[in-house]
Amino acid sequence: MKTIAIIVAGGVGSRMHQDIPKQFINVYDKPVLIYTMEGFQKHPLIDEIYVVCIEGWHDVVWAYSKQFGIDKLRDVIAGGESVQESIRNGVFRVESTAADEDIVIIHDGIRPMIDEMVLTDIIIKAR
Repeated sequence: MKTIAIIVAGGVGSRMHQDIPKQFINVYDKPVLIYTMEGFQKHPLIDEIYVVCIEGWHDVVWAYSKQFGIDKLRDVIAGGESVQESIRNGVFRVESTAADEDIVIIHDGIRPMIDEMVLTDIIIKAR
Protein backbone atom coordinates (compact mmCIF):
# COMPACT_ATOMS: atom_id res chain seq x y z
CA MET A 1 0.00 0.00 0.00
CA LYS A 2 1.38 3.39 -1.06
CA THR A 3 0.44 6.85 0.08
CA ILE A 4 0.44 9.30 -2.80
CA ALA A 5 0.30 13.10 -2.53
CA ILE A 6 -1.21 15.19 -5.31
CA ILE A 7 -0.16 18.80 -4.88
CA VAL A 8 -2.32 21.21 -6.86
CA ALA A 9 -0.33 24.22 -8.04
CA GLY A 10 -2.33 25.24 -11.08
CA GLY A 11 -3.36 28.77 -10.16
CA VAL A 12 -1.96 31.95 -11.61
CA GLY A 13 -2.45 34.06 -8.48
CA SER A 14 -3.98 37.01 -10.33
CA ARG A 15 -5.02 38.71 -7.06
CA MET A 16 -1.34 38.92 -6.10
CA HIS A 17 -0.58 41.18 -9.10
CA GLN A 18 2.84 39.56 -9.60
CA ASP A 19 4.67 38.57 -12.77
CA ILE A 20 4.85 34.93 -11.67
CA PRO A 21 2.27 32.56 -10.16
CA LYS A 22 2.11 32.83 -6.37
CA GLN A 23 3.29 29.25 -5.80
CA PHE A 24 6.63 30.19 -7.41
CA ILE A 25 7.23 33.36 -5.40
CA ASN A 26 10.39 33.07 -3.31
CA VAL A 27 10.20 33.32 0.45
CA TYR A 28 13.64 33.25 2.07
CA ASP A 29 15.26 32.12 -1.22
CA LYS A 30 12.87 29.22 -1.81
CA PRO A 31 9.62 29.03 -3.81
CA VAL A 32 6.48 28.54 -1.72
CA LEU A 33 5.69 25.37 -3.69
CA ILE A 34 8.99 23.81 -2.58
CA TYR A 35 8.13 24.36 1.09
CA THR A 36 4.88 22.49 0.42
CA MET A 37 6.65 19.69 -1.44
CA GLU A 38 9.26 19.39 1.33
CA GLY A 39 6.53 18.72 3.86
CA PHE A 40 5.48 15.65 1.88
CA GLN A 41 9.05 14.71 0.94
CA LYS A 42 10.12 14.57 4.58
CA HIS A 43 7.11 12.60 5.79
CA PRO A 44 8.02 8.92 6.19
CA LEU A 45 4.56 7.66 5.18
CA ILE A 46 4.44 9.53 1.86
CA ASP A 47 5.72 7.39 -1.01
CA GLU A 48 5.11 9.50 -4.11
CA ILE A 49 4.40 13.11 -5.02
CA TYR A 50 2.60 14.37 -8.12
CA VAL A 51 2.28 18.08 -8.86
CA VAL A 52 -0.51 19.51 -10.97
CA CYS A 53 0.87 22.69 -12.49
CA ILE A 54 -0.02 25.40 -14.99
CA GLU A 55 1.32 25.05 -18.51
CA GLY A 56 4.76 26.49 -19.07
CA TRP A 57 5.99 25.82 -15.53
CA HIS A 58 6.49 22.04 -15.61
CA ASP A 59 10.22 22.27 -16.30
CA VAL A 60 10.55 24.77 -13.45
CA VAL A 61 8.94 22.30 -11.03
CA TRP A 62 11.31 19.55 -12.18
CA ALA A 63 14.33 21.87 -11.86
CA TYR A 64 13.34 23.04 -8.38
CA SER A 65 12.71 19.44 -7.33
CA LYS A 66 16.21 18.50 -8.35
CA GLN A 67 17.72 21.60 -6.75
CA PHE A 68 15.97 21.04 -3.41
CA GLY A 69 16.21 17.24 -3.27
CA ILE A 70 12.56 16.32 -3.83
CA ASP A 71 13.14 12.77 -5.02
CA LYS A 72 9.61 11.50 -4.35
CA LEU A 73 8.29 13.57 -7.29
CA ARG A 74 6.96 11.16 -9.93
CA ASP A 75 5.25 13.45 -12.41
CA VAL A 76 4.15 17.00 -13.17
CA ILE A 77 0.67 17.08 -14.67
CA ALA A 78 -1.09 19.79 -16.67
CA GLY A 79 -3.64 21.76 -14.69
CA GLY A 80 -7.15 22.57 -15.85
CA GLU A 81 -9.27 25.67 -16.21
CA SER A 82 -10.42 25.38 -12.59
CA VAL A 83 -9.19 23.85 -9.35
CA GLN A 84 -11.70 21.03 -9.82
CA GLU A 85 -10.34 20.25 -13.30
CA SER A 86 -6.77 20.34 -11.99
CA ILE A 87 -7.64 17.91 -9.21
CA ARG A 88 -9.39 15.68 -11.75
CA ASN A 89 -6.30 15.70 -13.98
CA GLY A 90 -4.14 14.70 -11.02
CA VAL A 91 -6.47 11.92 -9.90
CA PHE A 92 -6.83 10.55 -13.44
CA ARG A 93 -3.02 10.47 -13.79
CA VAL A 94 -2.49 8.73 -10.45
CA GLU A 95 -5.34 6.31 -11.15
CA SER A 96 -3.34 4.83 -14.04
CA THR A 97 -0.57 3.63 -11.70
CA ALA A 98 -2.13 3.36 -8.24
CA ALA A 99 -3.46 0.16 -6.72
CA ASP A 100 -6.97 -0.02 -5.27
CA GLU A 101 -5.61 -0.02 -1.70
CA ASP A 102 -3.36 3.03 -2.19
CA ILE A 103 -4.20 6.26 -0.38
CA VAL A 104 -4.29 9.52 -2.31
CA ILE A 105 -3.99 12.84 -0.47
CA ILE A 106 -4.77 16.08 -2.29
CA HIS A 107 -3.16 19.30 -1.05
CA ASP A 108 -3.06 22.92 -2.20
CA GLY A 109 0.47 23.86 -3.33
CA ILE A 110 0.23 27.37 -1.92
CA ARG A 111 -0.34 26.06 1.63
CA PRO A 112 3.16 25.13 2.85
CA MET A 113 2.49 24.78 6.59
CA ILE A 114 2.12 21.00 6.70
CA ASP A 115 2.03 19.60 10.20
CA GLU A 116 3.65 16.15 10.30
CA MET A 117 1.38 14.89 13.07
CA VAL A 118 -1.78 16.03 11.28
CA LEU A 119 -0.61 14.39 8.06
CA THR A 120 0.20 11.18 9.96
CA ASP A 121 -3.25 11.20 11.53
CA ILE A 122 -4.91 11.64 8.12
CA ILE A 123 -2.99 8.71 6.69
CA ILE A 124 -3.73 6.44 9.67
CA LYS A 125 -7.45 7.29 9.53
CA ALA A 126 -7.54 6.63 5.77
CA ARG A 127 -5.91 3.24 6.24
